[in-house]
Amino acid sequence: MDPLRKGIEGAVFVSEGSDPAAFNASYGTWAEENSRQLEQSKQAQSEFVAELFAMAALCGAILEIAHKGIQMHSIASTLSGVASAIVGESSAARQFAIGREVRGVPIGLIIYAGRNQHAHFDEAKLSRVNQAVFDHLARVPGFEGVKDPAVDLARHPSASVAHNMTYLLGWRDFAAYSRDMESLLTRA
Repeated sequence: MDPLRKGIEGAVFVSEGSDPAAFNASYGTWAEENSRQLEQSKQAQSEFVAELFAMAALCGAILEIAHKGIQMHSIASTLSGVASAIVGESSAARQFAIGREVRGVPIGLIIYAGRNQHAHFDEAKLSRVNQAVFDHLARVPGFEGVKDPAVDLARHPSASVAHNMTYLLGWRDFAAYSRDMESLLTRA
């Protein structure tokens, strides 16, 4: 968020009506008078987009490492109700149905779906299990039809949401990540 916090001031346009000709004339004058602030804003937005891409790449790598650790060392466990409904007959996803729950979903499945979405965000459709994880996480209790925009894949059709997934997991520092991974991989 630092690129957007640079303190760009004075670049707020307010229109006095809905007449298109008057709006365009008023905006044109305002844009000329505020060209420096508009250019600063465009620069800050470009920096922000670059930071978002870098953050997605780093968070995707973290999910990839966690995914590989679970894949190599997890053993299948008894599935809870939500996990059972999400996993269904998928033997590949079964070993990921482990760990504490976030929004009713075991974190192993969140890692699984987050890693897969990041690795395949440019593809047309995720598998049923991945989509089921995102659908469950996007539900907003008590508000039927409302979805959490951070994990609603319809809002991010061609972008990684790895940063949002690591945020949902609470992985904002190495200690939080390490605690979860140790709990997932040292089960008896």
